[in-house]
Amino acid sequence: MPRTPLERLLGILKALAAIAAGLAIGLGIGAAAGALGGDDDGDGSTTTQAATAATGTATAADRPDADATVDPREIPLADGVRVRLVRATFEAATTKRGRERRRARVAVVVRLRNGGTRALDAFPAGPLARLRLVAGDDRVQPDPRAVEPAGPLAARLPAGRSVQGELRFETAGATTLALRDRETVAVRIGSRAVSLPLD
Repeated sequence: MPRTPLERLLGILKALAAIAAGLAIGLGIGAAAGALGGDDDGDGSTTTQAATAATGTATAADRPDADATVDPREIPLADGVRVRLVRATFEAATTKRGRERRRARVAVVVRLRNGGTRALDAFPAGPLARLRLVAGDDRVQPDPRAVEPAGPLAARLPAGRSVQGELRFETAGATTLALRDRETVAVRIGSRAVSLPLD
């Protein structure tokens, strides 16, 4: 049955109202994204800082000094210096007296990159001297006698170069038991820590 002119006019007005409503919703979303700091990536998508704030996860783009990929075993320090913890080994004492005192040695292989503009001393006068093993409430410093075994870590590191070596830690008593039972060790520099399995 043909529609009357009035019915056709009402249909056109409803269609126009639907188009206007859709346009308003689209503009509202765009304005909200802009207010949250979003920007057009050029691929038709919109990114916002609110997404990072909601998840608590920062991407490499959010950190000006970050690499494209983040190594979970790497600790960035000041002036472009980075410490990567390669592996840790646990060796219990074998002598009678050592077993009685529950003594053990933990060796941590460390890779240090000097991304700064000046040469630096890595160990024992540089940043690696602040490295600690964490077991419960205990903080264990590198063994002072480990300067010689540290080898290349004890030498001055030129700018733009990397070096890898081993630091040794001596533990005893409850600290040794905690490390042995957990089979992991936390290695900390300042407020940053990395957990490593003990081989």
